[in-house]
Amino acid sequence: MQLKMKIRELFFFCLFSSLILPQEKKIIAVANITSTGISETQKTILHNRLETELVNLQKYNVTTRSEVDKILKEQKFQQSGCTEQACAAEIGRMLNADEMLLANIIYDKESKYASTTLKLVDVQNAVIVAAITKDKINASSVTQIFPDIAEYILELYRADSAESVVLTQSYDNDLKEGEIKIVTDPVGANIIIDSKPYGVSPLKLKIQEGRHRLNLTMNGYERKTENFNAVADTLIELNYSLSKQTGNLMIVTNPKGAKVYLNEKYYGESPLELQYLEVGEYFLSIVKKDYEEFSNKIRIDFNSDATVNKDLIPMPATVAFFSTPNGANVFVNNKLKGKTKESGLILNLPKGKHEIKMKLKSYYEKTQFIDLLPGEKTDFEFSLSPLPLGVSDDPNNGWASISTEPKSSTIKIHNTKLDNPLKYHELRFGVYSYSISEYGFRPKSGKLKIKKQKHTKLDIKLEKYDYRQSKNMSYVFPGLGHLAAGDANGYLWTTGGFFLIYLIQNSLQNYNDKIQVYDDAYAEYLSAVNIDDIALKSDRYRIANDEKNASIIQLGGSVLLLGGYWFWNTYDLDKLFEKYDKFYLEVARNKIEFKYDF
Repeated sequence: MQLKMKIRELFFFCLFSSLILPQEKKIIAVANITSTGISETQKTILHNRLETELVNLQKYNVTTRSEVDKILKEQKFQQSGCTEQACAAEIGRMLNADEMLLANIIYDKESKYASTTLKLVDVQNAVIVAAITKDKINASSVTQIFPDIAEYILELYRADSAESVVLTQSYDNDLKEGEIKIVTDPVGANIIIDSKPYGVSPLKLKIQEGRHRLNLTMNGYERKTENFNAVADTLIELNYSLSKQTGNLMIVTNPKGAKVYLNEKYYGESPLELQYLEVGEYFLSIVKKDYEEFSNKIRIDFNSDATVNKDLIPMPATVAFFSTPNGANVFVNNKLKGKTKESGLILNLPKGKHEIKMKLKSYYEKTQFIDLLPGEKTDFEFSLSPLPLGVSDDPNNGWASISTEPKSSTIKIHNTKLDNPLKYHELRFGVYSYSISEYGFRPKSGKLKIKKQKHTKLDIKLEKYDYRQSKNMSYVFPGLGHLAAGDANGYLWTTGGFFLIYLIQNSLQNYNDKIQVYDDAYAEYLSAVNIDDIALKSDRYRIANDEKNASIIQLGGSVLLLGGYWFWNTYDLDKLFEKYDKFYLEVARNKIEFKYDF
């Protein structure tokens, strides 16, 4: 009896539990969609819509596409092309899902016919547990089936579970339902009604009659909030155009009137206020003639008032400075910038006023103020006036004047060649070395002392080279006469003479050696005692005699060569003085038309 009572209690407990306790939701995943006549983008939108409506149905635990792809990647399983129920069931088992949703969409653009087939596959035995096919005629676009996806999912669930459900939350039983269709431009806006998310546009759903509050949100677009009334047993279509998020930009420049470009598009001149710019990054360019271009990236945020305040940098002016005479030092605002030349001193200077000074030795300093505009190209020429002789703006300077005879002589001070005659050449006080030279004349050199604000004058007469002295020197040794006459070729002549002397010494030494060998051979020849000995020593004597004679010829040739060289040297010296005499004659007549480099 007690056993029967316990069995009865257990039976009622199980029945009560099955009726009262909530049933665990099935896990479902959406397989890749097979299709004909729709794009990959439309397939992605449809896939997202299927997942959204499965979630909104609140009857399944939905594994999202990202979660599916992640698990499949970890399992190294390729889902692409796996659309048959057996393959889908295998994927479902890997995902620990209870069912897989297979979708097939066929759309013919010409006939405007769309067919949608949805199948639920039990992953344990790979059989189809529910399926529906919905056709739509006169569908101008495949997107027209998107609002009906919620109804398709609902009908598929009913076929699977045999449960009567609606697509809306529970309302008071005495209120009726209306139907709304929400379409947005662009599509894909999040739909929130009475603070509850329902999916993305376009969307068709049933809702309790009465007043409702609608919010539409989408990344990059302004939130749109509207109120609407749902009417029982009536379909209402709501169409909304979303406005992109915008901000404002104010651009101020100094100076005004600069051209403003955003992403290379011209908007106007500064100061410029731009309203309702779309949110995002822009490449700003500010351009004004004779000013450097300003470029920078800026960002416009939603409902922001951005300001760009820019002082433009003026382009430098290009100025060419000239002076008469050339070589003047150019100072800009008391800073040395260079020297003028025939082609001018080219400088880039900022806009505005500048003090220009030009300084040149022995000339009056000149100062002028110039006012330059941005990007201006101009030139300035200064004509400098020479200072009077014996006048200097530097109290530490003095002057030197040098006159020479002949007048064509070259004047050098500290190895710097100067004009002849040299008149009031300005130098800083101190001691300087000088040299005076001319072709055919003996040069002179010495020290020149310059005193502060004093004039030092030198009159220098050069002496002609002495022909007789030079001739006598040439007799002493080749080349000495040329050196005495100031001809640098004398070094070559002297070198040649030393070489010939060396050659004669070697020939003389060779002659002495050969005479000794000859004397020894002759003595041996005289001491021979038999015929064989006589023949042998006779050959030695003959060879020694031949070598002696050859050494005599070599010595004689060296002496003759030295004599010829000596004679040629004296002859060349005569020719040199013939040139000197011709030059002396020209000097005497003051008809010098050329000068020789000394």
